[in-house]
Formats: sequence, C-alpha cells, structure tokens
Amino acid sequence: MDRNSLLKKLNLSDFIALDFETTGVDSVNDRIIEVAVIRFTDGKATDRFVKLVNPGRPISDFITNITNISNAMVKDAPSEKDIVDDLIKFIGDSPLVAHNTSFDIAFLQELAKRNNIKFM
Repeated sequence: MDRNSLLKKLNLSDFIALDFETTGVDSVNDRIIEVAVIRFTDGKATDRFVKLVNPGRPISDFITNITNISNAMVKDAPSEKDIVDDLIKFIGDSPLVAHNTSFDIAFLQELAKRNNIKFM
C-alpha cells in the first residue's frame, strides 16, 4: 500500500505535525520558546507556522544547549499571547501528530487555557 492510500485509510489525508521547544518540561509553569507546526495534505507539506516565542522569562543555559535557542534569539520575538490565536486557527480541526504527543499537547492545552481559548 502506498503512503497516500495508507493516510486515507487512517483518515489522515490532512494532518498537522506539531513540535514545541520549551523552557522546561512542566506545561503549567514552563513556556514555549519555539512553535513548529506543519500542515500535511496527501503526504506532502503544504503550509507551515513556525515562530520563535518570547517566554517572558530567561531561558536557562541547559535549555539553550538542548534547543540551540538563546535569550538573544527570543528577545524581540512575539509573546505567546501574540501568536496563540493564529496558531489555534492554523491547527483548526486537523488531527495532530507529534513525536512526543503528550508533551506537545499538554503545552498546547495550557497555552490555550492561559489565554482563555477553548481548545480540545
């Protein structure tokens, strides 16, 4: 079975691949520093929403070593409240796929909750 047939069979002809880089692993207390969301249609990347995000707090050296994202890189980046509406709109009703799904979904849910947006 080819990829497109498999995706259709799984009802994944259109899906979102999601990945966040964050200041830590606690979705309630840590913050997103990078959003990478790519829409796939029939197995091909068709659109993307990729942004650095200013977390409003320092990024530790430990996290910078893991993510290669520094305080200087996010200094002038938009805050989460400045990107959340566009991010949620971009995702829409599409199924979400992620390497560490529970981690990314937890951060997405907390982001929506902090910004009073109903999501999931």
